[in-house]
Amino acid sequence: YEIRLSLVGSEMCIRDRDAGAGKSYQVSPITEDGIIDLFDAREGIEVAAVRIALEKGIDETRLIELERINRNMEDANIAGRIKENFEADQQFHDYLVNLSRNKKLIRFHESLLLQCRRVRMISYLERKYQDKAYRDHQMILEGLKSGDSRLAQQALAEHIETARLDYLRVMKEKNITEDFGMLRFFR
Repeated sequence: YEIRLSLVGSEMCIRDRDAGAGKSYQVSPITEDGIIDLFDAREGIEVAAVRIALEKGIDETRLIELERINRNMEDANIAGRIKENFEADQQFHDYLVNLSRNKKLIRFHESLLLQCRRVRMISYLERKYQDKAYRDHQMILEGLKSGDSRLAQQALAEHIETARLDYLRVMKEKNITEDFGMLRFFR
């Protein structure tokens, strides 16, 4: 099984050599409106999950695990292990939503993050964003540990908003087609 990526205009095509001649899948282009919509939905889900988690109560061992995930993200960033850092960042947000124990939110979030993953790959090699993400996560953790729902929700909403702005900026500044080469890195 082999996947080959190629660009047609601003769209990415995936060709599967086992699918037969002329068979390919076209991935929709990443647009500014698409990024805005994704991050609006992400903010709604994640902020609601944090509020619900704090209302239900968060076990101390779960907070310790969330801190461990964030430390792993920072360690991977410092060591230059970009893929591991990327995955730990994703794991942090997954775990954060799972703290809500709300099955619907968890499923919506899983679906949404599959879409966000492609957008996040475009800018992930910009190292300054990883340092910022770790610090933002620390602020979210402060709110969770103190039981301060407003602080946790606000820190998370600001984190998601600045991420949205960062992705939009990278999209405008860079030729997105250059970054599809890094997809090989994440395979």
